[in-house]
Amino acid sequence: MKIIAANWKMNNSFDECDAWLDGFFSGYTKNIDKLKDVEMILCPPHILLDYIDSELMEDSMKHLDSLMTQQNKSIEDFSEEELNEIVLGSRPIRIGGQDCHSGESGSYTGSVSADMLSKVGCEYVILGHSDRRDGCFENSDVVAKKISAALAKKLTPIICVGESKAVREKKEHLAFIEKQIEETLANNSGFESLVIAYEPIWAIGTGLVPTIEEIQEVANLVKKLFETKYANIANKHYLLYGGSVKESNAKSILDINGVDGLLVGGASLNVDEFLNICQN
Repeated sequence: MKIIAANWKMNNSFDECDAWLDGFFSGYTKNIDKLKDVEMILCPPHILLDYIDSELMEDSMKHLDSLMTQQNKSIEDFSEEELNEIVLGSRPIRIGGQDCHSGESGSYTGSVSADMLSKVGCEYVILGHSDRRDGCFENSDVVAKKISAALAKKLTPIICVGESKAVREKKEHLAFIEKQIEETLANNSGFESLVIAYEPIWAIGTGLVPTIEEIQEVANLVKKLFETKYANIANKHYLLYGGSVKESNAKSILDINGVDGLLVGGASLNVDEFLNICQN
């Protein structure tokens, strides 16, 4: 399975969201055979999460109605567990938050808790993105606490790591990334899926992309860590690449041994490009 996550960042209004979803449902229906083995995730601004969850629920209920007609059953013939599996399992795309607070509630103006995300249908949450590590001065200890909060609410964290241009030029990037992962995962275990997203800071939004060899080097490091230090803290392990991903380079990145998917930024705002990336 490949994981392709769309990070809209602080973009898209309700009207733009509607247009994106219309295009997504249409494109998914036409290309379902090419997309059935892809875990697609949409991470919009927090104010859109409940709306998107409702739209996905409406689509899932249509699937349930069709299933009941085919099997000549009524809704009373299904257990609560079966209904949850049918309704949630039929979703063509999962939803995730772009961040969460480490606390359950309290005086944290502007913040959103993991519990809040869970209650509006989220299954994933992006944590430790460089936008927050740099722009909001979040260190790995802060990110580690957020991971704990996410795991407590059954959310799968997409944990971002990556080096600056200065670290890369000093050729200290591998040691930096290993330390960042180690500090970020401190005291955390029990992952259903441990998802690490490698996003070199110097490539995010710049149009610059590391060479295949440079991404492969980091993929080898992370996979080695998955097999040794972190082999027993998760049932499954995934490495995503993010940083100026677009339709024209997605396939070559996905072909790299050890890369299990992509975290897509600006290119995900165009639904056709996002679906084309997923079909790679």
